[in-house]
Amino acid sequence: MKGYLCIPIIGFFVLIAVVAGIFHILTDDELHPEAKSWIEHYSRPVDLKGNAFIELIALSSAGECSRKQAINSYQSKLHEINTVPPSDFQELQYPNVNGLPNVFDETSFCYFDKENCLLKTARNRIELEAHTLQFESVIHRYLSISKLSNFTPINTFATKPIMDSLASLQRLALLEVYFYILDNNLELAAQQLSQLIVIDRKLLINSPDLAFHALAIVNYESFYQPLIIELKRKGFSNWDLLAPAFVPLSIEEISFNSVWQSEFSNFAKNIESIGKRVRSNLWNVFTVKLKFKENMTLNRAFKFWHQMMIPEEVEKGGLIEIVKLHETSLDEQLEEVRWASDKRFWFGLNNYRNIIGSIVEMTARPRFLSFYPEKLKFDLRILLLDLLINQDAGFIAEAINLEEYNNPYTGEAPTLSETDVCYTLEEDKVCVPLY
Repeated sequence: MKGYLCIPIIGFFVLIAVVAGIFHILTDDELHPEAKSWIEHYSRPVDLKGNAFIELIALSSAGECSRKQAINSYQSKLHEINTVPPSDFQELQYPNVNGLPNVFDETSFCYFDKENCLLKTARNRIELEAHTLQFESVIHRYLSISKLSNFTPINTFATKPIMDSLASLQRLALLEVYFYILDNNLELAAQQLSQLIVIDRKLLINSPDLAFHALAIVNYESFYQPLIIELKRKGFSNWDLLAPAFVPLSIEEISFNSVWQSEFSNFAKNIESIGKRVRSNLWNVFTVKLKFKENMTLNRAFKFWHQMMIPEEVEKGGLIEIVKLHETSLDEQLEEVRWASDKRFWFGLNNYRNIIGSIVEMTARPRFLSFYPEKLKFDLRILLLDLLINQDAGFIAEAINLEEYNNPYTGEAPTLSETDVCYTLEEDKVCVPLY
């Protein structure tokens, strides 16, 4: 009798276990609260009045694109996000300036920090000046962005900067600066150089697009530094005009926090689109739920991007260790991708509740090198330039021992040679030539 009573009891517990198992496999996790706040932050409406990114969209070679048209184009793209399938969606690319020269062609253009580049540029002035004159109005509209205060980032899922066009516009404006120096019009050269630096610095703080960060790093070493040294050689002394060039980078400028948050939010937009397509078919909802869960996918992606963040309260003296941790984390992430590719069975077993979502997240994970070491060197370069323009040649040997010029990351003083003054950062040297 007792045996017969055990059968329904056992069956009841088996049923509970089966229901619990199905519930476990089908249900999604809660979205991480901080991940939710990131998504909400980049989903808010943006103030487009006097917006620097709208001004970049409005730039065109013939001036036919007005701010109103730029706003309309942008808002149209925002509408398409919810109406056009991701596979068919095309970002609004900017600035769309036709006919810009290829500034990466080293037969005509060169990086000012390279040997004999400035001499070569002076010799080719007539040819190069033809380009600056052709795009003079566009260059000056670009420079006017420095006067704006609204650098609120626009939607990076709907838009994409054209790095080559941005580099071309900046290079043409830098050529103008050098030609002003050649003509001994040093005040005007300093004013225009300051405008370019202000734009770069504002974009460093506000832009969630990696392209603007990369351009600023290159500009400081390859263009701003040589031009500042040329101004010094020419006897320029009104350095207040170039004050933005010598302000050390803030933690906000050094970090890529806004980049990681924006990339995660764009990934979330793609996952949301996949979820909508799944929910449009009742049978899909059941079958796909076995293998794909939105929040689990987002939480997994959030863990990756969150690891790349720099704490806002960190001091510069602690950044080297944080950068090392980031580089180690990137190596581990790449190793995980290789392992998943080689051990697909075990990868599937480890992620049995969300196999598709785990694959989507790992496939979409950005493959990039760490830019943090370059940002730290960028900051040290600013400090060396400040030392160079504020001290006469005969006093630099004494000035390098002042505490204000100690390396903020290591505490060490800069070193001085006959040709340059340098900081050491790990195994790298950051140097500025003596004028």
